Amino acid sequence: MGQVTVSFDDFKSGSLPDVCVFTGEHTSDRMVLRTRIVQRDPAAKPPGPVFAFLSQVTLLENPRSPRNVLVGRLPVDAAYLARRQRSEALLRSSGWIGLVLLAVAAVTARGWSPVLAIASVTLIIVSSYRRFELRRDRPVPTLIGAGTRVHLGNVNADFVKAVEAED
Repeated sequence: MGQVTVSFDDFKSGSLPDVCVFTGEHTSDRMVLRTRIVQRDPAAKPPGPVFAFLSQVTLLENPRSPRNVLVGRLPVDAAYLARRQRSEALLRSSGWIGLVLLAVAAVTARGWSPVLAIASVTLIIVSSYRRFELRRDRPVPTLIGAGTRVHLGNVNADFVKAVEAED
């Protein structure tokens, strides 16, 4: 996966090259990406995973408030996006099914209850991990340069080449 810096106006309007950020295939479809605004240089990372996590956590601000959200339109293959959304929905529902089965195992005192509890906890852990993996490989925009540029990390190398060819 690559990284590239684009202008804020291009990111917001979606006037980026017609290359999917996930697969690198040609596409004219766009995906709206909403992320929390992070105003820092992407090269300056805090030391260690604990400090990296703590630098992302804000206790006094609402991360969903409109002034803290960066909205952009990225080129994404519609078929790939549909498969990805189906996978997320399936994993979300399997996590909920695991919670229901865990509740059933806790309420019923049968001989099969411990087996059901172990299976449901396993289902919850596996589906949560897979959802985390799906969310982790999304493009990561970071607002830089006093809000004039957006650094996109975790994008396909073909998308990076197409953006660099336009400049």
